[in-house]
Amino acid sequence: MNLLRILKTGTWKIPCALLLAGVLALACVQCSVRSLVYLPPQPKDKTAYLEKRAAWEPHRRTFHHNGAKLSGWLIEKKGQPLLVYYGGNAMDISMMLPYLDRFPHAKLLVNYRGYGLSTGSPTEQDIMGDSLAILDSVLKETGRTPDDVILVGQSLGSGVATQVASVRHVKKLVLLVPFDSLLETARGLFPYLPVRLLLPDHFRSDLAAPKVACPVSILAAGADEVIPPHHAKRLRCNAPRHLIELRQVSYITCLSASSVQGVCIDSASPLQAASRSPQSTVSSSSLTTPSRSILSLASASRCITLARSLAG
Repeated sequence: MNLLRILKTGTWKIPCALLLAGVLALACVQCSVRSLVYLPPQPKDKTAYLEKRAAWEPHRRTFHHNGAKLSGWLIEKKGQPLLVYYGGNAMDISMMLPYLDRFPHAKLLVNYRGYGLSTGSPTEQDIMGDSLAILDSVLKETGRTPDDVILVGQSLGSGVATQVASVRHVKKLVLLVPFDSLLETARGLFPYLPVRLLLPDHFRSDLAAPKVACPVSILAAGADEVIPPHHAKRLRCNAPRHLIELRQVSYITCLSASSVQGVCIDSASPLQAASRSPQSTVSSSSLTTPSRSILSLASASRCITLARSLAG
């Protein structure tokens, strides 16, 4: 009887309307938060964009997945492992091309949805689906197997690389200034906000890491205020793990070409020597000063400023 009375009077419409309004408001907030997580650089002039990257034009590729066109570069080198680089939240991946040229590996670099010339809008689900599909496609095309692949993930890209490595048995995983999860990083930055409710993409590397079977090298920046080193230390891997913390070093200084190369390939650099003992902690003074930063001063400044918005 009470139910019939409610239906006849129409009072049920009020709580339903409030519930719907709440759901819509939460969806709007999540969209706004997502726009802080992903800060895609997009070229205003496609012709000028391609002209600046003309040296790598023969290697430019467009991959298609779930309605998106994903722009990237595949630089093949027969007999060499394939290095796949996943960039940060404010990075056009093409900025890595000149620095990775010195690496002996074959290389695969693809911009996330909405980044560079890639179409679509980035979400964790789409980024992960795209990354796995592209990797599988390139492996089939080049006749490689996953154990001939080195994954490198920088900042936000560490979350991508860790999840990929958890489901593909690659040769090695290299994480540069990684987080245990985007969720926990955001909680550290905004401790008084209901981050779990507001943040739509969590990138739970802490859940994926135990499933990684390959050796893992982690480079943490001891003075980074956005992704402090304790986030990297929380990553528990069942495979051999080498953690290198550069004390008194920030995000920009840490991401040097020589540092990345040291953990990607076997070399006699101080960084590689330090990584031979598990859970290593190395002070910045014990390392050679990088001759060249991966990020130009202007790009690095912009990248780190935007990354502080929400745990890039």
